[in-house]
Amino acid sequence: MFSIIHSLNTYMPESDPELIAYTEEKVKEYLIQEKGISENEALEIKSTKRTKSSDFSASGYEVKVVFPDETEAIYYFQLTEEDKVKQIGVNNLEAIKHKEIR
Repeated sequence: MFSIIHSLNTYMPESDPELIAYTEEKVKEYLIQEKGISENEALEIKSTKRTKSSDFSASGYEVKVVFPDETEAIYYFQLTEEDKVKQIGVNNLEAIKHKEIR
C-alpha cells in the first residue's frame, strides 16, 4: 500500500516534446503581442506537464516565466481549452510588475 501511495505522489507525468514547444511558443507570443513585452525581455520560459494531470492536451501543461526585472518571482501561465493564454499564479506575493490576476 505504501509503495502505491509513494509512486502516486512522486509520479512524473510523461511530457510530449511537441506540446512543450507549442505551449512555450504560445505564451511567448502572448507576452509579445498582448502584453507588449520585447522578445528578449522574458528571461526564462519553461513548460512542464502538470503533475497528477490526466489532461493530455496543451491545457495540461504549466508554463513558468521569469522576467529579468523581477527575477525573484516565477509567473505561471496555462493554455485554456479554447487555446487562450491565462496567468494562473505567481510564487512571490511581493511580485507585482507582471501580475495579471488579483
